[in-house]
Amino acid sequence: TRVSEDTIELFKEAVTSTMRAISGDAELMVSFGLGKPYIQGSRARIPLPETDLDAEQLAILRGTADQFALDLRFHDEALHRRNQPETGDAQEVFDAVESARVAAIGSYLMQGVQDNLGAQLQAD
Repeated sequence: TRVSEDTIELFKEAVTSTMRAISGDAELMVSFGLGKPYIQGSRARIPLPETDLDAEQLAILRGTADQFALDLRFHDEALHRRNQPETGDAQEVFDAVESARVAAIGSYLMQGVQDNLGAQLQAD
């Protein structure tokens, strides 16, 4: 089924508001479009397919948004870089453990976040 433009706009507003609330950054700038999702400073882009969003795709997009917001809230990049191994498998494990730590905090605090992150993991 085709999703109406009004529904897409409501979805964008809801995701933006949720990301701002979870991250604690009321000034977070969120954009939506094609391409790879990213977050840099107080700017984030969430991928949004042009048509036919189903419930699974919406949950995956919400999972991406939630992960970004949780990273802003609970991840300390300077501390992480200071303690991160320089290269190789140790660095990858260190990064994965930090991602899991941040996701676990969000999942513990908010059931909806847990559901969205679960959908995102199943898609990967």
